[in-house]
Amino acid sequence: MKTKLKITLKLLLILAFLAVTSFFTGLGDLLSQNKTSVLESILHPVIDLDRISIKEQLALLPDFKQAVERIDEVVINEPFVPKFEKEEKPEKKSVYIYNTHQSETYSDGTTTYEIGMELAKMLEEEGYYVYFQTGNFLREAEEEGLKYNQLYTISRRHINDTFAEHGGFDLVIDLHRDSAPRSASVFENDGVTYAKMMFVVGMKSSNAAHVMAHSRQLTDKINQVMPGIMRSVFERQSVYNQDMAENMVLLELGTDQNSTEEVRNSLRILVEALTNGGIE
Repeated sequence: MKTKLKITLKLLLILAFLAVTSFFTGLGDLLSQNKTSVLESILHPVIDLDRISIKEQLALLPDFKQAVERIDEVVINEPFVPKFEKEEKPEKKSVYIYNTHQSETYSDGTTTYEIGMELAKMLEEEGYYVYFQTGNFLREAEEEGLKYNQLYTISRRHINDTFAEHGGFDLVIDLHRDSAPRSASVFENDGVTYAKMMFVVGMKSSNAAHVMAHSRQLTDKINQVMPGIMRSVFERQSVYNQDMAENMVLLELGTDQNSTEEVRNSLRILVEALTNGGIE
């Protein structure tokens, strides 16, 4: 009983000390000024994958065989070659789009791979030089004995080959979809529901500062087209192959709670932002 009383008294003394300092005032200011950042930290706690065992990582991943077969159904094995020859690049910028995790699906089954191809075609129609990475990354990983969490090894190889063949690009997008509650996944405006978007920066990359600046610039540009559609840029203790180019961004386009229609609504906003100064 005496021990409990001592603990209670110590806690009261600590609280009293904090009350006479600026602790609670500072905490209140932080929460009021950075509500979005605090929410993102709750939804996406920073995780250092290097500290998590492969077994624990795989427990959170989709069924590998099923994912391979799903991408086999939608993949095209020949590259999505730009309609412009390298020597005839249009005056508008060049964009490279790929999906490290091609089998990520939305609520109605559409994959990020399919959405990535739609984005490529939309930008090409706007006159951009676009290269969309095709082929089945999962199938390659399976044949090489790699696991789902090693797909960045596969995408890195393709990035190297594409850079060698086509040179640099003005913007490189690794298109993903996030996992989050429905409440954090949608944005409504004038009766239209959109999938919220978010850029992710790998803070272990040697290009982290450049990628962060680029991601923030794109976030601002997209929010100018549709204020509120973007979630704040999120930092992760990883690399995501972003050490390969300063203008390589990882875009979480919607979540597993979004429908294809909502994602396509956001695609139109994304393309409008990119075609109006979003690609430098």
